[in-house]
Amino acid sequence: MTNRADCYTGCGLVALAVLGYMSASRFPEPSAGLGAGGFPQFVTICLGVLGAIQAVKSYMALRKNPDQDKAVLKAADLFGAGSLLLSFGVYVWLVQPLGYIISTTLFFFLFMLIYGERKWFRMVIISVVFSIVTYYLFVKVFYVMLPKGRIF
Repeated sequence: MTNRADCYTGCGLVALAVLGYMSASRFPEPSAGLGAGGFPQFVTICLGVLGAIQAVKSYMALRKNPDQDKAVLKAADLFGAGSLLLSFGVYVWLVQPLGYIISTTLFFFLFMLIYGERKWFRMVIISVVFSIVTYYLFVKVFYVMLPKGRIF
């Protein structure tokens, strides 16, 4: 991407982090310990900090060399971004009926496919292992229930 696009993306991530933090703040407070909003607040703070770093870094690069940012987006770039955005929507829609493991495996496989990976065996292994490890991490370590779906 270009420095200008990276700067806009960083600013968008900061705005998204602020909205996410405000939404997580509405969760009920527990009498003791970390509540339901604690983990989402932590994630949104990290997202905001990383977005701010990206925005500042790309803004400084843009100020240093303003002529560098004359690149034009190609149709393939827009198609890839649109495909990824559409796959996020499909993932959110499928996670309830299919469950976390199956829908995450499909999404991660599609994610790698969109970004140019073509080693099918490796894509399947990485997708399945990633889904199972993250499921185990959330359910057994963080005690966060994830959708099981009708199939699994």
